[in-house]
Amino acid sequence: MSAANVFLTPSAAFLYSDAAALDPSGALVLASSKVKTLPQLGAAVASRCESHRVAYLLHDALDGPFLTLEELLAALPGLMRQVVEREVRHKPVSTYAHQLVIAAWSAERGRAECYTIDAPGSAEQGAEPWTVYARASFVAPTNMAINGAISASAGLDAAAGFLDPMATGGDAEGRPLWRAIMDHQRSARWTTAHSHPVIGGFFTETRVSAAGI
Repeated sequence: MSAANVFLTPSAAFLYSDAAALDPSGALVLASSKVKTLPQLGAAVASRCESHRVAYLLHDALDGPFLTLEELLAALPGLMRQVVEREVRHKPVSTYAHQLVIAAWSAERGRAECYTIDAPGSAEQGAEPWTVYARASFVAPTNMAINGAISASAGLDAAAGFLDPMATGGDAEGRPLWRAIMDHQRSARWTTAHSHPVIGGFFTETRVSAAGI
């Protein structure tokens, strides 16, 4: 799974995502942005999921006949479910994990906004799959829950695997958090023989504001 976090400020939404694909040994095999920008809607999206292929197909489907952010949000549950149910073949859709994260600037409300929607395998306890949820600044765990060592090194407070995005030493865009994540080595989930940075050692920052992306 990828990492995708959103920090909201009065002037912009900042979407952070890693930009690396790693093979089972932890070696870098692809460096590519995982963020899809939708400038006509004032939004950018990224996915935390099991399949980059499904993510790219879903992101492309979002760049469709929508004229406003509100139209996209209304159509998103059905559209995401359609893409996932059509493309996921390696396991039951009921256990497939895919979280779409949206950073947006609402011209209608004049503010930065964040939304998430999950397939059944990644929906949080008590949350409904295929349902759009508005979020405050959203800091999600990466492959494994972000632990106390990362939060401590970033100067952040951890609670139930989530971090306080505003406790970043004055850097509301969250760069201290991501630098800490990059510095944190973990054993790869597929083998204990290799260790690598959680997000491949680098990240992308996408700013969404009234002025554009």
